[in-house]
Amino acid sequence: MLTKVNLIAIDPGYREFGMAHFVGRQLTDFAVKSLRRPRRTNYAVLKDVMLRLLCEKKPDAIAIEINSPTGIAFGSPVMIVIRRILAMTSKCSVPVFGFAVNTVRKTVCGDGRASKRTIAKVVTAQFPELRAYFNSDRRWRQRYYQNMFDAVAVGLTYLAMAKERKLFDYEVSQKQIDQ
Repeated sequence: MLTKVNLIAIDPGYREFGMAHFVGRQLTDFAVKSLRRPRRTNYAVLKDVMLRLLCEKKPDAIAIEINSPTGIAFGSPVMIVIRRILAMTSKCSVPVFGFAVNTVRKTVCGDGRASKRTIAKVVTAQFPELRAYFNSDRRWRQRYYQNMFDAVAVGLTYLAMAKERKLFDYEVSQKQIDQ
């Protein structure tokens, strides 16, 4: 196991997705990547954004929040986004680790049914530099940045599972998602 893993954590979405970059346990970059561009499909923008992330960050692993295929329609835009991310990362030989929403919530908050706001509070307590994105008087802004907080929580889940040596259980492949 790598002692100082270079990790990209993703909370996928069709309109935008959250991204967090960790080097070891240190959060080095975080953002919400918008996939909406005039005259371009969201999937084309996703490809550009993911390729740029893979080239710039050169990750050792990718952690992604994977909604249960039974809880979400197979052909839904979010599942298509997840499958496309997996296809791109497999071409680069970067291992992908998928975590269910309740696994992320339980690992980060200690409660598998914690709210998104609770996740954001816990993440902000651990990384004070995110505080500026937590408090907002606009509901749309809170929803927008929730993608970033969720991505950081996915990264923290990866780090916790790596510490407990349980990552093997969470490695995913394109085949598993397509079933």
